[in-house]
Amino acid sequence: VNEIMIMKRCRSPSVVNYLDSYLLGRQLWLIMEYMDGGTLSDVIHKTCLSEDHIAAISRE
Repeated sequence: VNEIMIMKRCRSPSVVNYLDSYLLGRQLWLIMEYMDGGTLSDVIHKTCLSEDHIAAISRE
């Protein structure tokens, strides 16, 4: 749950924002800002990127 506290404080145009969270049974659900363009996996597989570029995107 420490990660949720960190996400609440992190506000940057480069980071998908945390909106809310809730427990459903024993599962923790996170509500995050919508990010157009698909998942990181989609971008990596659909775009011809160098290994260095993929590593830089993944770190962000």
